Amino acid sequence: MGLFGPNINNLSAKRNVEGLTKALSHKNLKIRKKAIIALGKIGDTIAVEPLIQVLKDGESDIRFWAAWALGNIQDKRALICLIQAFKDKDKKVRWKAADALGEMGDKRAVIPLIRVLKDEYEDTIVKWAVVEALGKIGGKRSVPSLMKALRDSDLRKKTANALLKIGEPALKPLIQALEDRSWEIRIKAVEILEEMGDKRAVRPLILTLKREEDWLLRAKAAIAIWKIMDNISMVKPLIRDLKEAKGMISGSTQNLGEKIIRITLEVFEGR
Repeated sequence: MGLFGPNINNLSAKRNVEGLTKALSHKNLKIRKKAIIALGKIGDTIAVEPLIQVLKDGESDIRFWAAWALGNIQDKRALICLIQAFKDKDKKVRWKAADALGEMGDKRAVIPLIRVLKDEYEDTIVKWAVVEALGKIGGKRSVPSLMKALRDSDLRKKTANALLKIGEPALKPLIQALEDRSWEIRIKAVEILEEMGDKRAVRPLILTLKREEDWLLRAKAAIAIWKIMDNISMVKPLIRDLKEAKGMISGSTQNLGEKIIRITLEVFEGR
């Protein structure tokens, strides 16, 4: 022990988990914080129970780093206490608890995470972490809630990434979203399906291109189909629909719309 307390750097360099866990009860805030971070980096499961206790610390910054360390260690014993941390008064702690659950990847966390996502009073940064966690955990249970979250402009980008990570279980709901009343939802569904690259989305995208009145959505659907497909027989009806789309563009967006469709046509006709 140094003059002003344990030397955390030395303990960390020696991977002295026992010494670092003892430092968790030190009265100096900085020493406790450095010890938590060191334990999180080392990743020894011996530290899990002491870190769980630290989640009850009176300092929110300490609770935040304890959640981070537990997420790094990824021991299932921390699952319940991290879920309970959603009741923490500090949104940064709740955010980090959600992030830690995502790192752990335990499907038992899905329902509690969804519950937080549905909470209309929860802070956006916490919901960002929840959405990301659901994407990391994967599975079909979270898809309905994520599809609803797609309607929130503050969550839309992260939700789209989460659905992309989930992949196949989200395919059918995204195809159904091509007929949604909301323009934002339809265009985001096209973008996600393009990134997924699943060929089962090609025919629904062709139908979208036929029925959609918005020039940008039609152009995006065309480009998405081109990126996904490898069946040249699908190109002919697609070219016809794109040519028809030219006559539907009007207003200030006409030039841009015509340019996008013209370029797409050139690509298809060249295949």
